[in-house]
Amino acid sequence: MREIDSGIQFDFPTGEKGIFFFKNFQITEEFINDMVLARQNHTGTNIIYPDEYNKFEFFDGLVSYRSVRQYLGVKTADCLPVLFASEKLKGCFHSGWRGLINGIVENLYEKVKIMGEDFSEITFVIGPHICGRCYEVKEDVADIFIRFAKEKGISQSVFMYFKDHKIFIDLASCCKALLKTFSVKKIFDVQICVKEDMRFFSRRRGDNSSQISVIF
Repeated sequence: MREIDSGIQFDFPTGEKGIFFFKNFQITEEFINDMVLARQNHTGTNIIYPDEYNKFEFFDGLVSYRSVRQYLGVKTADCLPVLFASEKLKGCFHSGWRGLINGIVENLYEKVKIMGEDFSEITFVIGPHICGRCYEVKEDVADIFIRFAKEKGISQSVFMYFKDHKIFIDLASCCKALLKTFSVKKIFDVQICVKEDMRFFSRRRGDNSSQISVIF
């Protein structure tokens, strides 16, 4: 993992490159023309690209075979941009708290199984997102996560924090815990908070735009 002019780059063992672009970097028109972005709506749906591309109005993740010569990307501000690759597959997904609750990880597991890959062999990289120190939630969202953690057999203490009578959620830690329930071992986190790092957009800081994360 290293910083380049355009953003944060991760080189996957299989040869793919992932870039979490800085907010002010001007992506070339040629690059944009080669890129397919998820049609995001905080769903728990990933699509197999290109087979299922026209079957869903909204989807928050894409997975394809490595032989498909297409850049795959998502837009995020505070939510998680997750890029992944294995010997057979590559892809990405976007997830805020709704995506995690709606089963974005579990849905990806089912898609990967259909495509004949071992989920535990995939390398995952979590890009810049709002950190647990900055992501305060209300009791209604906290209650949803408490029930969710119990259902999934995950300790809520892994991703939920209490300070000064406030509740905070660490989305990345929740995502990692979910991936580990499927025996995933290769999980990397760039550990950059978009609210604290002005090189990225953050809704909680008042921004209305999103940055792009791409695997190619």
